[in-house]
Amino acid sequence: MIIEAAVTVYFVGLVNFYKPTLSHRREVIVPLTSSGHSSLVAHQTTITIVGLVGKEDDKACRDDLHGTWDPVGTCTVPNVSGQVITFTTTSSGPADVATTGGFDGIPSITAPALCPSAKDIDPSFLKDPAKYAVRLTIEHGTLDACINGKAWVSFLTTDLTTGTPNFAIGTTSLTLSPDAVVKIVNIPSGADTRPLAHFGWYYQMYVGAEKCTDIPAEPACSMKDPPTCRHCPPTFARGIGASGDVACSNTGYP
Repeated sequence: MIIEAAVTVYFVGLVNFYKPTLSHRREVIVPLTSSGHSSLVAHQTTITIVGLVGKEDDKACRDDLHGTWDPVGTCTVPNVSGQVITFTTTSSGPADVATTGGFDGIPSITAPALCPSAKDIDPSFLKDPAKYAVRLTIEHGTLDACINGKAWVSFLTTDLTTGTPNFAIGTTSLTLSPDAVVKIVNIPSGADTRPLAHFGWYYQMYVGAEKCTDIPAEPACSMKDPPTCRHCPPTFARGIGASGDVACSNTGYP
C-alpha cells in the first residue's frame, strides 16, 4: 500500500516563480545574490526541514549538506548555493494554483506598475548553478500564498510517497515524515531599509528589465469571505526569520 505524506514547502523572501509558455508547471528560481552590486544588498539562502525520519538523515544533513541537526529531526542548511531540489511523488495531475486571495496575488514582474519592458527570463537562471541558490520545478500539488508582515510568502502543498527517500537536495536524498514542513528562505543577513536593494535583484533576471526600479505596493488585505489575502498559518512561524518588507516579497513572471 502506498502511504502519502502531505508536505508543505514555504518560499520566503527573494524567490521567483516562472511559468514557461504553454506549460502547467512552475519553475522556481531562488537567485544567488552577492554584494558585487553597490546598489543591491546580498541575500543568503537557508533551507530548514522539519520532519526527517530516515535512519541516515542526520548524517546526510551534517556530512553531505554541511547543515546542523537537532534531536527532534530538524535539519538546517545555511548558505545554500547552486542546488536543485527534487521530490518523489505519485501524483499524476498538473500543478494547481490557488487564485482567490492566493498565489496569483503575488507581485508580477510585468505588471504595468513594475516592469512592462521585461521580455523573458535570462535562460542562464534556469540552468547555470552560478546564478541560483536553489532551483526546483513544481509539477504537482497546490501553490498558494499568504502575507507575512508586508511581504508575500508562497507555499506548496503536495503528496509524497513515504517510507523511502522522497526529497533530495542535489545528490543528497532524505526522507520526509507525513506533515513535514520545508522552508526555503532567501533574505538579507542584516536589516536594510532600501526597498530597491531587495526587489531590484529580480530585474537582474529578465531580458529588458535592466532599467526597472519600481517595487510592488503593500498588499491590500481584506478578511471578507472570500479573503483577498490571508496571514501565514502557524506552521510558517516555527523557526523562521521575518520577511516583513514588501520589497522582499516573492514574485512571478509574467
